[in-house]
Formats: sequence, structure tokens, C-alpha cells
Amino acid sequence: ENEHPCRHSYVDFYERRVDHLSHLITLEGIPCGIIHGDPFLDNILVEETTGSFKAFVDFEDACVGPLLFDVACCAAAACYKDNALDITLLASFLRGYTSERRFTASEEEAFIGFMQMTLLCNGTWRFKNFNIDHRELEQCRNKHVELQDRIVGLDDVALRAQINQIVLACRSQ
Repeated sequence: ENEHPCRHSYVDFYERRVDHLSHLITLEGIPCGIIHGDPFLDNILVEETTGSFKAFVDFEDACVGPLLFDVACCAAAACYKDNALDITLLASFLRGYTSERRFTASEEEAFIGFMQMTLLCNGTWRFKNFNIDHRELEQCRNKHVELQDRIVGLDDVALRAQINQIVLACRSQ
């Protein structure tokens, strides 16, 4: 879309979603600590031969915040193939994470909302970066759409049920 960014359809999408999701950041029972803030795959180093995790890089967004933010962001970034959530990958990721730190009941309840919130944060960064700050990069203008589609996809009742089932199964491992 070549329209002025303030009239772009993403702005309306953002306003509707941020109103719906902003309460999550202050929910009771959500532990806080130091978080990376942007644990997308391009900010993770892996062992060359095994593919195992080595380190995070790019700590520009590091802060004190809800621990669930990083978990949900990493899941929203790493557990998709061809822009569809890979349930098997998500289950493996969450089993691995919760083997080290169990979710609280509040985190279990808020997990999907946090996935949507982190996608909204990253989608908005992409929108701002390529539609406002760097409009000359026309080929990147729709980079936010992939994440916007994931947010909408997470509204699907059947998918939400599958995710909630995985999250609850992690409780008993």
C-alpha cells in the first residue's frame, strides 16, 4: 500500500489489538525478571554441528519485564513453518522450557495472549521501520503482514484449544 502510514489499515488493526492485549503486561501472577525482549531466531546463536542453543545476541531491547514475554516471543518466532504454527515444534519448545521453569497458573492462562502481544510488538516495529522510517525500502513495506496473519490465526478456537492442551500438558511432565 502506498498510502500515508497514518491511514494504513495496520494502524486500525494495531489500535484494536493493543486495547485488547495491553492488560496482559500487568496481570497478577506473571513473574518478572530480566528479559531479552527480542528472542527471534536472528538473535540466537547455535552450535554449528549440533544446532543446540549457544547464546542470545542483540540486547537492545533487554529490560525487566514478564518472563512470559520472551517465552511467547520465541515461540511466536521459532515455532512457525510457512507461516503456520507447527504444533509439534511448539510442544517440544514448551516441554524444554518448562522442564527448567514451570509456568504459573496465570502464565498458562495468558500464554496465547502473550504470543499475540509479542507478534503485535514485532509487527509494529516492522510496520514503523518500513512504512515510516525507511519508506524507500518499498520491497519491505509489507513485512509486518506475516506477523499480523499469525496474530489473527491465533484467534482460531481449535488452534487455541491445541495450544492450551500443550501448555497444560507441560504441567504434568
